[in-house]
Amino acid sequence: ERIAALRRQNDLPERYLLYLGTLEPRKNLDLLLRAYARWAQADSAADSDVALVLAGAKGWYYDEIFRTVTALGLAGRVIFPGFVPAADLPAWYAGAEAFVYPSLFEGFGLP
Repeated sequence: ERIAALRRQNDLPERYLLYLGTLEPRKNLDLLLRAYARWAQADSAADSDVALVLAGAKGWYYDEIFRTVTALGLAGRVIFPGFVPAADLPAWYAGAEAFVYPSLFEGFGLP
């Protein structure tokens, strides 16, 4: 019930991969976007309806992430819901097909 409400409130698709963190270069989102593009555009991608959700606050140099999405032709497949309150995190994680954590460096992360 809570997951269904989350999907309705945030216009999320039934199936999505979830990244949750600040949108900035050290999070390695460029590689994530390129890998997702290859997977989503492959002829053999049986799960081509799975969106990529990049949730979190805008960090330094975040504009490059939006440019990469456009350059890779992913504008309709990558969703940017913005900041997610801590109370909502369980539903976001539970609703995702998988959680992706491509960060290159974390001072205090949970890899």
